[in-house]
Amino acid sequence: DKAGECKLQNYYFDYSLKQSRFKEQKVNKPKMLKVGQHIIMDAERCIECSRCIRFCKEITKTNELSFEERSDRTRISIFPGNELNNQYSLCTVDLCPVGALTSIDFRFKKRVWFLKTDSSICNGCATGCNIYVDHHDNIIYRWRPRENNAVNKTWMCDYGSLFYKNLNPDKRILSPLLKSDNTFFKTNWDDAFSKINIILKSVDPKNIGLVLSAQATKEENEAFYKFFHEQIKSNNIFITGKKNDPNFKDDILRDSDMNPNTNSVIKLSDKKIDTSSDISVWFVLGELLQEEITAVKKSGSTIILITPFYDINNNYADIVLPQTTHLEQDGTFINKNGIEQSFNQIITPPHNSLSGVKIAEMIRGRFPT
Repeated sequence: DKAGECKLQNYYFDYSLKQSRFKEQKVNKPKMLKVGQHIIMDAERCIECSRCIRFCKEITKTNELSFEERSDRTRISIFPGNELNNQYSLCTVDLCPVGALTSIDFRFKKRVWFLKTDSSICNGCATGCNIYVDHHDNIIYRWRPRENNAVNKTWMCDYGSLFYKNLNPDKRILSPLLKSDNTFFKTNWDDAFSKINIILKSVDPKNIGLVLSAQATKEENEAFYKFFHEQIKSNNIFITGKKNDPNFKDDILRDSDMNPNTNSVIKLSDKKIDTSSDISVWFVLGELLQEEITAVKKSGSTIILITPFYDINNNYADIVLPQTTHLEQDGTFINKNGIEQSFNQIITPPHNSLSGVKIAEMIRGRFPT
């Protein structure tokens, strides 16, 4: 519900704290009414301010909501046969001042007075919406839009609002992994770095390649780029990232580029991985696309993968190093309009995860100059 965030409730506690003087029979309206995939409505709480109606009319231009009935029977309703399922429906929850509209995802999960709120950037696409991250005990409970008129105004799409679910630790690798006999086993950082050092010493630098990621921060990409230029002395530097999705783009905020940092990484390299590369050892920041996996594994190359997420059943990497997400480190993204947006660490990295910057520093410190 909206307890702790309802302005009407706050006014009552600040200025009244008295029992109701209303003696007549109260009007009963629908409660627990699911009006969309993400939204529950409690019509008895509604004060008919019309913010949600105006949002769907003026911003999304989808017009799902309207007033129905008259006088004290007036209530907000969806048009017959429709649902509140536009791509920005959760913005109506943020706009509602009294909790008449609540998010199914967050509803009754955690009282807001237990939550700590910090500012960050959404990494769901290249727009880079400014957000509030609400968290408690190192668990993220929701993302909310934060005002920035140059980027996202005061809005945020539903995909971005729910993107936090991809960052919670249940989907993470938590320790370095080494592969032996086609099976992964956990190890510690010292053993992993020692193994990497042995591999690097055994190959010609011209046969070592680096894949930077449009998903990684500006600082992480630059740290590995510097390592390759100054110590490996290799120009085999490529870039990767999620595929563009033209169907995702709209005229409000959403962009077809599903990476938060493309405009940063292309300043370091514009080369894509191809099958002509004669490389035997790959350093890869982030996950590869399927066609890129095929390209780098064509000659039995060794792949050292630095990523927060890895499905061990997708058995293409030889060494996997657990990387922090952007919420677990200080960093910078450059969005689709070239706006550089910095953010600070919000939650503690789980177990043994390190930022890409720290991993690059640790490898550099063990590599002979």
